[in-house]
Amino acid sequence: MTRQPSEQRREAILSTAIALFRSKGLLQTSTRDLTEALGISRSHIYHYFPNWQALCLAALEHYMRQDLQEVEAELAAMQPEAALKRLSEWVLPDDVDPDWLIYADAWQIAARDEAYKALAQRVTVEWNSLIEQVITRGDEAGVFHCNDVAQATRLLSGAINGYADMVSLEPNARSRQQAITDIETLIAILLKPVS
Repeated sequence: MTRQPSEQRREAILSTAIALFRSKGLLQTSTRDLTEALGISRSHIYHYFPNWQALCLAALEHYMRQDLQEVEAELAAMQPEAALKRLSEWVLPDDVDPDWLIYADAWQIAARDEAYKALAQRVTVEWNSLIEQVITRGDEAGVFHCNDVAQATRLLSGAINGYADMVSLEPNARSRQQAITDIETLIAILLKPVS
């Protein structure tokens, strides 16, 4: 690895960790995998991170923030109904999706680890905020009417994530489309179209 400024090295470590998580899985990736991929020593990695967990959490947070920013930018240019549908499509796999698996691995660890739990909760709040923003935008534009935006957000988030878990067990176009259709039905029930 050529000499790079400190922040670039740290970024390279995080990016390489995410690439490994995508290819091998979060739970199957080791420090050795990372050192071999980067061509640097273990002590060099731990110059930037106090331990493996801190590195994994930093990489996951970096990755998840990029994911949130990407979907947020895409949704900003869409009409509210299309944006809600796109949120569902974004989360629901139609094939074995390495990005979805990163989230699944992180949530599995979060069930037993407080630091991962805190990350999962922060990310969930931010994803729910995206849903809430779209619902509010549609309500303010008179596209649909919602009596309780916070409740509608929780219900949609729960439905989307629940279907993502189910579809991930048998990812294919048919099960994904059925989930999207069901979520669209829920949206129609929760968010009354304004006539």
